[in-house]
Amino acid sequence: MPAALSLLAVTFSEGRDRNRALAVFGGVGGMAGSVGVVASGLLTAGPGWRWTFYINIPVGVVLILLAAMFLAADRLSDRRTRLDLPGAVTVTGGLLLFVYALHHGTMHGWLSGSTLALFAAAAALLVAFVRIEARSAAPLVPLSTFRNRSLVAGNVTAFLATSAFLSFIFIGSLLMQQQLGYTPTETGLAWLATTATILPTAMIGARLATGMNVGWLMIIGLAFLAFGAVWLARIPADAGYLDGLLVPFLCAGLGFGLCEPAIQIGALTGVAHSDAGLASGLVETTREVGGATGVAAVSTVLVLNSGLDSFHTAFTVIGVLTVLSVITAAVGFARSTRRCT
Repeated sequence: MPAALSLLAVTFSEGRDRNRALAVFGGVGGMAGSVGVVASGLLTAGPGWRWTFYINIPVGVVLILLAAMFLAADRLSDRRTRLDLPGAVTVTGGLLLFVYALHHGTMHGWLSGSTLALFAAAAALLVAFVRIEARSAAPLVPLSTFRNRSLVAGNVTAFLATSAFLSFIFIGSLLMQQQLGYTPTETGLAWLATTATILPTAMIGARLATGMNVGWLMIIGLAFLAFGAVWLARIPADAGYLDGLLVPFLCAGLGFGLCEPAIQIGALTGVAHSDAGLASGLVETTREVGGATGVAAVSTVLVLNSGLDSFHTAFTVIGVLTVLSVITAAVGFARSTRRCT
C-alpha cells in the first residue's frame, strides 16, 4: 500500500491531477475496508471462513500480472542511491513488533512481562532506526523530512483517523452479530451504505480541495465520523437497521470519503517532487499501523467489559480518537491559507 501511493505521488504533479488521483486512491482504499466486510460475510456464509484467506491467492496473481503489464520499470539512471538496508531492517522489525505487541497485549494483558518485553524490543529497534538515519549517508527516511509541518500533521491525523475508521468497521461488525442478531451475510450487506458512499464523496472532496483549505475538509469529514460513533455509543439493544444503523453507517462513508483524500493531499502539499514518494509512503505506513493500533485498543475494551455496554464504551473510544484527529487537523492545517490548486 505505501508503495502504491508513492507511485501515484511521483507520477502526478502537485495540483488538480494529483488531487484526483489521490481521491480515487483514498476513496477506493476506504471503500475496500467495507467491501472486505461485505465479501467476507458472503464467503463465510457460503464456502466457509477459510475462503476469506484463500481469496487473496487469485487476487494476488491478478495484481502481479497487472503490475507487470502496466507499471513502467525504473531506468538505471533513476537509481541514484543504494538501499539503506540497516534502516529498512530496523524500522520494519520495530513496526512489526509494535503491531504484534498490541495484539499480544489484548489477549495476555498490557502489563504482562511478555507484552512489556515486546514493546521494549520494538522501541529499541525504532530508536536504533533513528540513530542509523541520523548517521547514514543515504538514509531511508532523512530526519529533515519531519521539519515539514504539513507532513507531520498529515501523518498524525492519518494515524488517528484510520484508527477510528477501521475500529468503527470492526466493532460495528461485532455489534451486529453479537448483540443485534445479524448473520454474517446480513452484517456484510449492512455495510453497503458505507461502501457506496465513500468513493463518490472522495471525488467530490477532491474537487472541493481545489477551492478551499484541505484542513476544513478533514475537520468536516471527521466530524461526520465522530457523529456516527457517538450515535452508536447510545444504540439500544432492540435497534433496527433503518432507525439504528443506517445514519451512522452513512456518516462513516461521508466522513472517511472526505477526510482520507484530504489528509493525503495536505500531507503532500509543498513536498518536493523528489521527496513525494517518501512522503506518501510515510503517510500510508502510518495509516496501516494506525489501523492496527485502533483495532487493538477497542478490542481491549470489549475484553474488559461485557454486553451492550462494552460496545457503547468501544464506540466512545472511537469517538475520542476521532476528536483527537480533528484537533490535529485543526492545528496542522485549518489555520493555513494554502489551497491545493
